[in-house]
Amino acid sequence: IIVVNDGSTDRTKEAIAQFIPNIRLITYKQNRGKGYALGKGIEASHGEMLVFFDGDVFGLTHRDLDLLLEPMMRGSSDMVIGLVRFWAMGSYSPFDDLSGQRVVLRSQVAPYTKAMRQLGYGVELFLNDRYKHSRVTRVKLPFVSILRKVDKQSVPLAVQSYIRETKELMAEYIKQQARDSSDHVKPILRQIQAYLKSAFDYLQLE
Repeated sequence: IIVVNDGSTDRTKEAIAQFIPNIRLITYKQNRGKGYALGKGIEASHGEMLVFFDGDVFGLTHRDLDLLLEPMMRGSSDMVIGLVRFWAMGSYSPFDDLSGQRVVLRSQVAPYTKAMRQLGYGVELFLNDRYKHSRVTRVKLPFVSILRKVDKQSVPLAVQSYIRETKELMAEYIKQQARDSSDHVKPILRQIQAYLKSAFDYLQLE
């Protein structure tokens, strides 16, 4: 088990210390983003099958682990995405494919860790793109939930976090669209990306 402490200030390091050496802790003082933490965790791993979990998941049991691993163990999937309880309207769950709960083979993601470290919250879109022609299984974890930012931060800090997350997601999305678009569309998408970056930077400063 590898825990990456991405510059947190909530005593994560002290809480994990009691479980060493059964858990390997990677920690650094400055927050460098989700993609960086995920990349560092992959690089430090040795197993062939990797299971990713966000740090703010709760309600997880061994049964959920079994549900996630089963499609990979029987060889019917190249990536499994665990769908946890988050924001939804009835059956409409727009953020399912941005879930950080995943199972992959190390050999399939290890070559991309350098790129992943630069992506922040955009890393989930990056992984989705890499697996768009592969077998992806989505597994519902109905009793697993994820804390919202407003549940663990003050409102001003939560707003800043949401702005940062949206900025990094949009940057990766537009980059993928630009790559797959015709030559006359690419400059327009790059201009939109530059405009959004400026707008989000301004909002964060405010």
